[in-house]
Amino acid sequence: AAVLPYPGLWALVRTVIGESGDEARREVAALPVDTPVSRRALAAADAVHLGRMGDHDRAVEHFERADAPNEGAPFTLRRALVRLLVAPAAHADGWGEPERWLRETLARCEELDLTMLAGRSRRALRDIGAKVPRRSAVASVEVPADLAGMGVTGREFEVLLLVAAGATNREIAERLVISPRTVDKHVENLLQKTGVARRDVRSLVPDVGSLAT
Repeated sequence: AAVLPYPGLWALVRTVIGESGDEARREVAALPVDTPVSRRALAAADAVHLGRMGDHDRAVEHFERADAPNEGAPFTLRRALVRLLVAPAAHADGWGEPERWLRETLARCEELDLTMLAGRSRRALRDIGAKVPRRSAVASVEVPADLAGMGVTGREFEVLLLVAAGATNREIAERLVISPRTVDKHVENLLQKTGVARRDVRSLVPDVGSLAT
């Protein structure tokens, strides 16, 4: 509930925009006391700098440290902000997987109804020349109360509709422009939450024909 110092973010922004980045990173690195969140942002700043210098392997190493998920909370606002700042620089300098980072961030932001961050993720994907996933086909359709009660999210409901319509995981991935691995995880979560086998998913959404098209 408290606001913690976040000087590492300042160093990251300075490095990304190329204005006093070296000085900012040195100043933050020399702080006698800092927070873990701030240190991760500093690692992201170091990654951007190393990528710009052509040291791509070390850039990836530093970014992985910065992007490491928190135990019990794999997606955080911190990860979204860091990815949105680092991805364009990584794309420009040719290292890492900026498109994947942005797609994953977009999917989670939409799932959590973080509209502004989702929009920024879409713009970032366009800026790097990547294909932008279309907006959810069921964005205006509420998750049925019984499914919502099981913990089914909006994104999972969209996947459920396509599974019920007979689409394979690969076809779902192509339609939603997300990775097959992400679809696999959504399907796994759905089957666990609903307690039904894949062949019986259609019974959960009898009017799937009109919703999945």
